[in-house]
Amino acid sequence: MQRRTRCLAIIVAAGCLAAMVAVCGEPHGLTIERRENPCGIDSIAPRFGWKMAAEKGATNVVQSAYRVVVASSKDKLAHDEGDLWDSGKVASAQSIDVAYGGKPLATSRRYWWKVRMWDGTDVASDWSVPAEWTTGILPPDVWKAKWIGPAPETRPDADMGGARWITDKPNAKGDVVITLDFDFAGAKPGEYVELLHAASARHEIDVNGHEFHRHSGQVDRWNHLRFRDMTQWLKPGKNTMTVRVKKGAKGVPQAFICSP
Repeated sequence: MQRRTRCLAIIVAAGCLAAMVAVCGEPHGLTIERRENPCGIDSIAPRFGWKMAAEKGATNVVQSAYRVVVASSKDKLAHDEGDLWDSGKVASAQSIDVAYGGKPLATSRRYWWKVRMWDGTDVASDWSVPAEWTTGILPPDVWKAKWIGPAPETRPDADMGGARWITDKPNAKGDVVITLDFDFAGAKPGEYVELLHAASARHEIDVNGHEFHRHSGQVDRWNHLRFRDMTQWLKPGKNTMTVRVKKGAKGVPQAFICSP
Protein backbone atom coordinates (compact mmCIF):
# COMPACT_ATOMS: atom_id res chain seq x y z
CA MET A 1 0.00 0.00 0.00
CA GLN A 2 2.84 2.29 0.84
CA ARG A 3 4.50 1.60 -2.54
CA ARG A 4 1.26 2.35 -4.41
CA THR A 5 0.97 5.70 -2.60
CA ARG A 6 4.47 6.72 -3.68
CA CYS A 7 3.66 5.85 -7.30
CA LEU A 8 0.55 8.01 -7.16
CA ALA A 9 2.57 10.93 -5.83
CA ILE A 10 4.99 10.70 -8.78
CA ILE A 11 2.14 10.68 -11.29
CA VAL A 12 0.56 13.76 -9.72
CA ALA A 13 3.88 15.60 -9.65
CA ALA A 14 4.49 14.82 -13.31
CA GLY A 15 1.02 16.06 -14.17
CA CYS A 16 1.64 19.34 -12.37
CA LEU A 17 4.92 19.83 -14.20
CA ALA A 18 3.29 19.26 -17.58
CA ALA A 19 0.58 21.78 -16.76
CA MET A 20 3.16 24.29 -15.63
CA VAL A 21 5.07 24.05 -18.92
CA ALA A 22 1.91 24.29 -20.98
CA VAL A 23 0.98 27.60 -19.34
CA CYS A 24 3.80 29.32 -21.23
CA GLY A 25 3.46 28.57 -24.95
CA GLU A 26 5.80 29.66 -27.73
CA PRO A 27 5.85 33.39 -28.59
CA HIS A 28 3.85 34.45 -31.62
CA GLY A 29 3.02 37.59 -33.63
CA LEU A 30 6.67 38.41 -34.29
CA THR A 31 7.29 41.89 -35.72
CA ILE A 32 10.14 44.11 -36.88
CA GLU A 33 9.43 47.82 -36.48
CA ARG A 34 5.89 46.66 -35.59
CA ARG A 35 5.36 44.98 -38.98
CA GLU A 36 5.32 41.30 -39.82
CA ASN A 37 8.17 40.10 -42.08
CA PRO A 38 8.74 43.61 -43.47
CA CYS A 39 10.80 44.57 -46.50
CA GLY A 40 12.99 47.66 -46.85
CA ILE A 41 13.71 48.40 -43.19
CA ASP A 42 16.38 51.12 -43.14
CA SER A 43 17.08 51.15 -39.41
CA ILE A 44 20.56 50.06 -38.33
CA ALA A 45 19.05 48.85 -35.05
CA PRO A 46 15.55 47.55 -35.89
CA ARG A 47 13.15 46.91 -33.03
CA PHE A 48 11.76 43.44 -32.35
CA GLY A 49 8.39 42.57 -30.88
CA TRP A 50 6.40 39.46 -29.99
CA LYS A 51 3.38 38.31 -28.03
CA MET A 52 3.07 35.80 -25.23
CA ALA A 53 1.11 32.62 -25.62
CA ALA A 54 -0.57 31.12 -22.59
CA GLU A 55 -2.70 28.06 -22.02
CA LYS A 56 -6.41 28.74 -22.29
CA GLY A 57 -7.77 29.76 -18.91
CA ALA A 58 -4.34 30.53 -17.45
CA THR A 59 -4.05 33.74 -15.43
CA ASN A 60 -1.20 35.95 -14.20
CA VAL A 61 1.20 34.58 -16.83
CA VAL A 62 4.12 36.99 -17.20
CA GLN A 63 7.38 37.05 -19.11
CA SER A 64 10.43 37.08 -16.88
CA ALA A 65 13.13 36.77 -19.56
CA TYR A 66 13.69 36.41 -23.31
CA ARG A 67 16.32 35.35 -25.81
CA VAL A 68 16.47 36.64 -29.40
CA VAL A 69 18.58 34.95 -32.08
CA VAL A 70 19.29 36.56 -35.47
CA ALA A 71 20.96 34.62 -38.29
CA SER A 72 22.13 35.25 -41.83
CA SER A 73 20.48 32.07 -43.09
CA LYS A 74 17.43 30.01 -42.31
CA ASP A 75 19.58 26.93 -41.79
CA LYS A 76 21.74 28.59 -39.14
CA LEU A 77 18.64 29.79 -37.35
CA ALA A 78 17.25 26.24 -37.33
CA HIS A 79 20.42 25.17 -35.49
CA ASP A 80 20.04 28.01 -32.95
CA GLU A 81 23.13 29.69 -34.40
CA GLY A 82 22.83 33.45 -34.06
CA ASP A 83 25.82 34.42 -36.19
CA LEU A 84 24.61 38.03 -36.28
CA TRP A 85 23.15 38.38 -32.81
CA ASP A 86 22.34 36.17 -29.85
CA SER A 87 21.00 38.26 -27.02
CA GLY A 88 21.41 35.43 -24.55
CA LYS A 89 18.91 35.12 -21.75
CA VAL A 90 17.88 38.66 -20.81
CA ALA A 91 15.95 39.09 -17.56
CA SER A 92 13.21 41.46 -18.74
CA ALA A 93 9.46 41.64 -19.23
CA GLN A 94 9.94 43.76 -22.38
CA SER A 95 8.43 42.27 -25.53
CA ILE A 96 7.88 45.43 -27.60
CA ASP A 97 10.58 47.53 -29.31
CA VAL A 98 13.50 45.38 -28.23
CA ALA A 99 16.41 46.96 -30.15
CA TYR A 100 18.79 44.89 -32.24
CA GLY A 101 22.24 44.72 -30.69
CA GLY A 102 24.27 42.54 -33.04
CA LYS A 103 26.73 42.90 -35.91
CA PRO A 104 26.23 45.68 -38.48
CA LEU A 105 23.52 44.87 -41.00
CA ALA A 106 24.11 45.04 -44.74
CA THR A 107 22.10 46.83 -47.41
CA SER A 108 19.28 44.92 -49.11
CA ARG A 109 19.86 41.69 -47.21
CA ARG A 110 17.42 39.14 -45.87
CA TYR A 111 17.71 38.08 -42.22
CA TRP A 112 15.96 35.49 -40.07
CA TRP A 113 15.19 35.55 -36.37
CA LYS A 114 13.28 33.84 -33.59
CA VAL A 115 12.66 34.29 -29.90
CA ARG A 116 11.91 32.25 -26.83
CA MET A 117 10.82 33.43 -23.40
CA TRP A 118 10.62 32.38 -19.78
CA ASP A 119 7.53 32.76 -17.60
CA GLY A 120 7.24 33.90 -14.00
CA THR A 121 8.31 30.50 -12.72
CA ASP A 122 11.41 30.57 -14.97
CA VAL A 123 10.04 27.88 -17.27
CA ALA A 124 11.24 28.32 -20.85
CA SER A 125 8.90 28.27 -23.83
CA ASP A 126 9.60 26.60 -27.15
CA TRP A 127 11.21 28.71 -29.84
CA SER A 128 8.83 30.81 -31.90
CA VAL A 129 8.18 30.11 -35.54
CA PRO A 130 11.02 31.77 -37.55
CA ALA A 131 10.40 35.27 -38.87
CA GLU A 132 12.36 37.41 -41.31
CA TRP A 133 12.95 40.90 -42.63
CA THR A 134 14.82 42.57 -45.48
CA THR A 135 16.93 45.66 -45.00
CA GLY A 136 16.73 48.79 -47.10
CA ILE A 137 19.62 51.14 -47.87
CA LEU A 138 22.07 51.14 -44.94
CA PRO A 139 23.34 53.57 -43.92
CA PRO A 140 21.43 56.40 -45.64
CA ASP A 141 24.61 58.04 -46.96
CA VAL A 142 25.21 55.18 -49.40
CA TRP A 143 22.24 56.25 -51.52
CA LYS A 144 23.37 56.73 -55.12
CA ALA A 145 20.06 57.94 -56.55
CA LYS A 146 19.35 61.58 -57.32
CA TRP A 147 16.76 63.48 -55.36
CA ILE A 148 13.61 64.26 -57.28
CA GLY A 149 11.63 67.38 -56.65
CA PRO A 150 7.94 68.12 -56.22
CA ALA A 151 5.37 67.99 -58.97
CA PRO A 152 6.02 70.30 -61.94
CA GLU A 153 3.10 72.45 -60.84
CA THR A 154 5.20 73.80 -57.97
CA ARG A 155 8.47 74.06 -59.87
CA PRO A 156 10.27 77.20 -58.62
CA ASP A 157 12.47 77.80 -61.70
CA ALA A 158 9.69 79.07 -63.97
CA ASP A 159 10.45 82.25 -65.85
CA MET A 160 7.27 84.29 -65.95
CA GLY A 161 8.87 87.22 -67.75
CA GLY A 162 7.14 86.47 -71.04
CA ALA A 163 3.75 85.63 -69.57
CA ARG A 164 0.76 87.91 -69.85
CA TRP A 165 -2.72 88.01 -68.38
CA ILE A 166 -5.50 87.31 -70.83
CA THR A 167 -9.22 87.85 -70.31
CA ASP A 168 -12.38 88.78 -72.20
CA LYS A 169 -16.01 89.60 -71.63
CA PRO A 170 -18.04 86.73 -70.16
CA ASN A 171 -20.55 84.92 -72.33
CA ALA A 172 -24.18 84.20 -71.43
CA LYS A 173 -23.12 81.49 -68.97
CA GLY A 174 -20.66 83.79 -67.24
CA ASP A 175 -17.62 81.98 -68.64
CA VAL A 176 -14.75 83.58 -70.48
CA VAL A 177 -13.75 81.89 -73.75
CA ILE A 178 -10.41 82.87 -75.27
CA THR A 179 -9.19 81.69 -78.66
CA LEU A 180 -5.51 81.96 -79.52
CA ASP A 181 -4.19 81.38 -83.04
CA PHE A 182 -0.47 80.89 -83.50
CA ASP A 183 2.03 79.46 -85.94
CA PHE A 184 4.33 76.55 -85.15
CA ALA A 185 7.33 75.58 -87.24
CA GLY A 186 7.48 72.06 -85.84
CA ALA A 187 9.63 70.39 -83.19
CA LYS A 188 13.02 68.90 -83.93
CA PRO A 189 13.97 65.50 -82.46
CA GLY A 190 14.40 65.88 -78.72
CA GLU A 191 12.57 69.23 -78.60
CA TYR A 192 9.23 69.84 -76.96
CA VAL A 193 6.83 72.73 -76.34
CA GLU A 194 5.69 73.31 -72.79
CA LEU A 195 2.69 75.40 -71.86
CA LEU A 196 2.91 77.24 -68.55
CA HIS A 197 -0.48 78.41 -67.38
CA ALA A 198 -2.41 79.42 -64.29
CA ALA A 199 -5.92 80.52 -63.38
CA SER A 200 -7.78 81.20 -60.17
CA ALA A 201 -10.83 79.26 -61.28
CA ARG A 202 -11.74 76.04 -63.06
CA HIS A 203 -10.56 76.13 -66.63
CA GLU A 204 -10.32 73.95 -69.72
CA ILE A 205 -7.91 74.02 -72.63
CA ASP A 206 -8.32 72.50 -76.08
CA VAL A 207 -5.53 72.44 -78.67
CA ASN A 208 -6.54 72.00 -82.29
CA GLY A 209 -9.85 70.52 -81.19
CA HIS A 210 -8.29 68.01 -78.79
CA GLU A 211 -8.90 68.02 -75.05
CA PHE A 212 -5.59 69.14 -73.56
CA HIS A 213 -6.29 70.17 -69.97
CA ARG A 214 -9.19 69.98 -67.51
CA HIS A 215 -8.87 71.66 -64.12
CA SER A 216 -11.47 70.78 -61.50
CA GLY A 217 -10.58 73.68 -59.23
CA GLN A 218 -9.07 71.94 -56.20
CA VAL A 219 -6.29 74.55 -56.18
CA ASP A 220 -7.61 78.03 -56.98
CA ARG A 221 -4.57 80.30 -56.80
CA TRP A 222 -3.31 82.55 -59.56
CA ASN A 223 0.31 81.67 -58.69
CA HIS A 224 -0.25 77.91 -58.80
CA LEU A 225 1.59 77.27 -62.04
CA ARG A 226 0.92 74.26 -64.24
CA PHE A 227 3.37 72.87 -66.76
CA ARG A 228 2.05 70.75 -69.62
CA ASP A 229 3.90 69.26 -72.58
CA MET A 230 1.72 70.12 -75.56
CA THR A 231 4.07 68.97 -78.35
CA GLN A 232 1.96 65.99 -79.42
CA TRP A 233 -1.09 68.21 -79.93
CA LEU A 234 0.68 70.70 -82.21
CA LYS A 235 1.17 70.58 -85.97
CA PRO A 236 3.42 72.54 -88.31
CA GLY A 237 1.69 75.67 -89.47
CA LYS A 238 -1.46 77.23 -88.04
CA ASN A 239 -2.60 76.08 -84.58
CA THR A 240 -5.55 77.04 -82.42
CA MET A 241 -5.82 76.94 -78.65
CA THR A 242 -9.16 77.51 -76.93
CA VAL A 243 -9.35 78.38 -73.23
CA ARG A 244 -12.57 78.33 -71.23
CA VAL A 245 -12.32 79.97 -67.79
CA LYS A 246 -15.35 79.03 -65.72
CA LYS A 247 -17.47 81.44 -63.76
CA GLY A 248 -16.04 82.15 -60.31
CA ALA A 249 -17.77 81.56 -56.99
CA LYS A 250 -19.17 85.09 -57.01
CA GLY A 251 -20.24 84.91 -60.63
CA VAL A 252 -17.17 86.75 -61.87
CA PRO A 253 -14.99 84.95 -64.40
CA GLN A 254 -11.32 84.86 -63.51
CA ALA A 255 -8.34 85.79 -65.65
CA PHE A 256 -5.99 83.35 -67.30
CA ILE A 257 -2.25 83.56 -67.83
CA CYS A 258 -0.13 81.57 -70.25
CA SER A 259 3.37 81.53 -71.63
CA PRO A 260 4.14 78.98 -74.36
